[in-house]
Amino acid sequence: MVSVIIPVYNVERYISDCISTVIDQTYGNIEILCVDDGSEDRSVSIVKEFQKIDKRIKILHKENGGLSSARNYGMKRASGKYIMLLDSDDYVEQDAVSKLVVCAERSGADVVHFNARAFYEREELLESFGHYKTFYNRKKSYAGVYQSGELFYTLNFYNDFKPSAWINFLRIGFIKEKNLFFYDGIIHEDNLFSTKALLLAKTAEYIDDVFYLRRIREDSIVTRDDMLEHITGYFTCVAELTRFKNKTELTDEVSKELNRYILMLLLRSLDYYIKKSSDGLELSEVKAALKTPEDRELFELLTMLREAGTFAKFDSRQYMVKYHQDDKSTASDKSTTVTYGTLTKIMSLSELGFDGENRTFAGWRAYREYDDAWFLRDSEGNKAFKQLIDGNLPEGYDFVLYKDQGTIKTTAPWGEVHFYAQWR
Repeated sequence: MVSVIIPVYNVERYISDCISTVIDQTYGNIEILCVDDGSEDRSVSIVKEFQKIDKRIKILHKENGGLSSARNYGMKRASGKYIMLLDSDDYVEQDAVSKLVVCAERSGADVVHFNARAFYEREELLESFGHYKTFYNRKKSYAGVYQSGELFYTLNFYNDFKPSAWINFLRIGFIKEKNLFFYDGIIHEDNLFSTKALLLAKTAEYIDDVFYLRRIREDSIVTRDDMLEHITGYFTCVAELTRFKNKTELTDEVSKELNRYILMLLLRSLDYYIKKSSDGLELSEVKAALKTPEDRELFELLTMLREAGTFAKFDSRQYMVKYHQDDKSTASDKSTTVTYGTLTKIMSLSELGFDGENRTFAGWRAYREYDDAWFLRDSEGNKAFKQLIDGNLPEGYDFVLYKDQGTIKTTAPWGEVHFYAQWR
């Protein structure tokens, strides 16, 4: 049996079309769990009319708690072997469940990952949300069966990972074994759920078929302009994925791709905040909306670093470097190019490595020394990051960054060399 879970909240305009596409599936052994999340319009009454003609429909009632809460409520009460997630304003193709069951049974996959297509309720929405028109288009075919995080690695490596939860067909035994549920109380929760699902799955299969049709409409969760929700949603995903990474055994390749994905979400959150702060959004508002003291402190630290240019164009692999010798009699300015990995471990942000609970970056712990300055220290307490510099490196410093320029000290055969790195 397949359990199709449909959260229902004030969708009287769309719920009939949604349920009809499930009732008409060519695969008949399904249960349709409509989770009433405290709906205040005629949505539930419409579902009850469908229930009279199709006994596979079950209505579950709960107090309003949001999309994640409703999905979790349905998942915990599902009787099927597999779960399909469906938002109440969207559709699925008529043969979707049938083909997905065949794939899952054949490969034994914990997750079958498939494709979607967006459609617009009104053409006027194209102007504001035009990127969704091609968002689900893949660069190439990734069809095949993957083991232990390989599918996430492959998709993210080619910048083709789509985090939407409803393009995953999931085995319920896998969900319960891994305690894989949605993080409650945020938006962008799919970034967390889908990433963990593909990383935890012992076997995952990708198929090229487009089974899901996503409606782009006004006043949906992702199109409404509540910037605080976007900031805290993305940042919570960053913190939770970092905690997940720190306690999960992953291959080096998969771990690096996860780091890159986390950093992308981090930059999205911080840049939303920096943009909105110019319109009056206070740091205190964001911190109040985050759930844990560790996340509040970490957000404050990372915002300061982002504003100082620390993360600027982090994904560039090369930097232009000017250097000189300390021996003034033989000093000469030269230029060369170095790879990112040459710039010491302190700022190896391509591997991220920050720990929200302990406030560490790549093993260096952050300490607040006064209101607007944080310093990184190594395990012996040596200071590694200084917010302000005068162009010279005090003894014991490896790498210091100020806005978009940095200095790195190393040793060459002819003596000490200072490198001045400019972000490219």
